[in-house]
Amino acid sequence: MTEKMNRINQKKNYERILDKTEDNKISLDDLIDDFGFGKFQLFILVASGILWLSDGIEIMLLSILGPVLMCEWRLESWQEASISTAVFAGIILGSPFFGWFADVYGRKKV
Repeated sequence: MTEKMNRINQKKNYERILDKTEDNKISLDDLIDDFGFGKFQLFILVASGILWLSDGIEIMLLSILGPVLMCEWRLESWQEASISTAVFAGIILGSPFFGWFADVYGRKKV
């Protein structure tokens, strides 16, 4: 019952914000003040930060491993560059594919 009441209160808050704004423009500050910043928003913030951090670590590892692999595997510079290029090509090609895959198979159909 409380969840239903929260949705009703949020809708009333949203309508109240619309009434006090000009041309139905709403500021982000008003929305955050009225709806609050709860556990879900904190979870999304932390998860996004961890994913951003892991992406940065991947780029850093490429820059460290490149010279090491050149020495260890006796690679030429173009071969080492090909390894880094393959990683970025995988990101470029994989991101749209897995986004489509999640849309089609990973989410509930509405």
